[in-house]
Amino acid sequence: MTPERFQADLASAALRMSRSTPGVKLETIHDAMIIGADLGMAYVMEFWREKHAELNAQRQKTNLPQ
Repeated sequence: MTPERFQADLASAALRMSRSTPGVKLETIHDAMIIGADLGMAYVMEFWREKHAELNAQRQKTNLPQ
């Protein structure tokens, strides 16, 4: 997941939440926080998968032990 995709997903989640009426319930705010946290975790996991794959490729290219 790219940073741009992460931003787009967050914006989409915010748009869904903005459709709420004034006087948003605590449960709605909590749901928005969960959505944001889930998107953040998905972004971080994908970021580290890519970095790990990149490092492995560099190790194999230079023939270093893992």
